[in-house]
Amino acid sequence: MVRIRICPDLQGNSRTHDFTAGTLDNGFNVATDYSSRHKTVAVYWALRSGTAEDTVHGSAHFFEHLFASHLLKNGAESYRRLDDISSGNNFTTGPDSIQAYAYVKPQYVSEVVGIIGGCVTDPVWTPKILDRERAAVAQELREQQGSPFSSCLFGSLESAYPGHPLGRNVLGTQDNILAMSNGHLRTIWTPIPRPTHGPVRVRQPPP
Repeated sequence: MVRIRICPDLQGNSRTHDFTAGTLDNGFNVATDYSSRHKTVAVYWALRSGTAEDTVHGSAHFFEHLFASHLLKNGAESYRRLDDISSGNNFTTGPDSIQAYAYVKPQYVSEVVGIIGGCVTDPVWTPKILDRERAAVAQELREQQGSPFSSCLFGSLESAYPGHPLGRNVLGTQDNILAMSNGHLRTIWTPIPRPTHGPVRVRQPPP
């Protein structure tokens, strides 16, 4: 049992919060906490390898797409099953991590943890999926480049943080994504720290 103190609110009141933490047999660090106010379970996963560790600009975001498209044993893609059993889910990329979350009923927690964890411990993708996601990221880049807001935003970030991960567009470049072969992906994937650097947090109501 771990106890943390929550920062004081506007009235100066603070409170403590208890949660349990441990490590699964596959090396994942897991923390769970309970809330009587919620009837669904929030499963949150983070792989501590984001755009700051990109060996090829855009590779972390591309792997985010691939994690969501990981093939399950029944042949379904992970995001489709998550859509079926969750009230909300998403995969995102930031400077320090690739993240995923899903909100589900308690009976689906084990399955969701298996789906999200399997994206890292035993990922399976087909050449068709790889080509489709390359095209999807390339389309994201085209849409972004055609947006005055995005151009202004990323131009400002690049000026404010030159050479820093915060100043880099997480999507990468058209050339990098379209040229990213299966061999490149293996080279990028091999040094990514896993699974001990992939914590899973589960929040659920009391049994």
